[in-house]
Amino acid sequence: MNRAHRVGAFRQCNARPIGAKFAFFPDKERVRKAANPLRGTSYGIAEQYPRK
Repeated sequence: MNRAHRVGAFRQCNARPIGAKFAFFPDKERVRKAANPLRGTSYGIAEQYPRK
C-alpha cells in the first residue's frame, strides 16, 4: 500500500471513509475479494474512480 488517509471532515455522528492507494494490482484485488464477508455489516469496501 502506498498510502492511506481518511476522507472528509470530522463529524461526531458519522465515521469517515478511508482512501487507500495500492502499489501493486494483486494486492488491491486481494483486498477487494476479501470484502465479501463484510456484507451485511456497517463496513464495506468499494473502488473509487476519478471524475471525468
